[in-house]
Amino acid sequence: SIGAAALRTALVMAKKTVLVPPYPGADFLYLLLHHSLAPSASALQRAGDKREYMKWARPLQLLEIPRVDVVVVATCVVASNGVRLGKGKGYGEVEWGILTELGAVDESVPVYTLCHDLQVVRSEDLPADMMESHDLPVDAFATPSGVTKCEAKAMPRKPFGVRWDLVGADLEHDIGALRELRGLDPQALAAHRAAARRFSAPIADQTAEEWQALTDACVS
Repeated sequence: SIGAAALRTALVMAKKTVLVPPYPGADFLYLLLHHSLAPSASALQRAGDKREYMKWARPLQLLEIPRVDVVVVATCVVASNGVRLGKGKGYGEVEWGILTELGAVDESVPVYTLCHDLQVVRSEDLPADMMESHDLPVDAFATPSGVTKCEAKAMPRKPFGVRWDLVGADLEHDIGALRELRGLDPQALAAHRAAARRFSAPIADQTAEEWQALTDACVS
């Protein structure tokens, strides 16, 4: 989260809509960041800092979450085959699972991560069989050296849905939106997901170009 602060600020300054998770224990999945919500120019310049945006970002209920163009996840280690290891709590996978349930993302939505060059390892050292079926791979990663697009043929498939069998009491407390998801009417959720998919469109090459430009701007 701290490492992505510069990227969040750059995105908001570029007038993108950014969805960010709150502190653990909140009853909603995301806060919405947008340049129009920042109360001042100084707040806008610090928009990616959680201590700043928690003052003015807008909480979203699950059915308010719009279609997502790009997902950025945390990583500890990543390889060019798309395999990544997170911090082990599963927050990124749960968020992705909830978004798939809502129809806000699907397998076509690119997943990116930011890390240092020292966190990049060879694909032989991080093979695809190290990932569980619910783990989320990445399509590309950005380091101070540049952006690397992962090998599409080697990438594991992106998962769908929430693995409720892996959701314990602590995780459900930390990501309170899981309780909201449990409470949604299944038919209403299915209709919402179908409607969201009708408005989905392939991600243009411009997304990768913008990602490159934004991450370049964040590297000092």
